[in-house]
Order: sequence, then structure tokens, then C-alpha cells
Amino acid sequence: MELDRRDFLKLGSALTFTIAAGGCATASQTAAPGTPAAAGGKVEVHWLGQAATKLTSPTGKVIVIDPFLT
Repeated sequence: MELDRRDFLKLGSALTFTIAAGGCATASQTAAPGTPAAAGGKVEVHWLGQAATKLTSPTGKVIVIDPFLT
């Protein structure tokens, strides 16, 4: 199977988002004992252009993902 550049970038972006979203979900579900769980909320996803994406958690933590810079 041969991928052109556009399909490769789409696949890379989708995989990056999936891994990041899965990590956010896992981290919020495994609170330390005695620590209150974070209040329910939604993760904000902002597309910055090309393959760059910014994720903002309900607690305000910001993660910027750009496969060309990392």
C-alpha cells in the first residue's frame, strides 16, 4: 500500500489525536488516593493548521501537538 503525502499527514494527525485523547481519558480516571477527581468537562480541540492541534483540558492544561516540530 502506497500513501501519498496528504494521506500520510491525515493518518499521522488522526493517530496523534487518538493517542492524546486516550491519554487524557486515562489520566483523568486514575486519580491518586485521597485526591478529588476533576470535575466533569469537555476537552477542547483547536486545529492550528496543517497537522498542528491544540488540546485544552477542563482543568486548563494545554497540549500543542505538531508532528513536524516534535
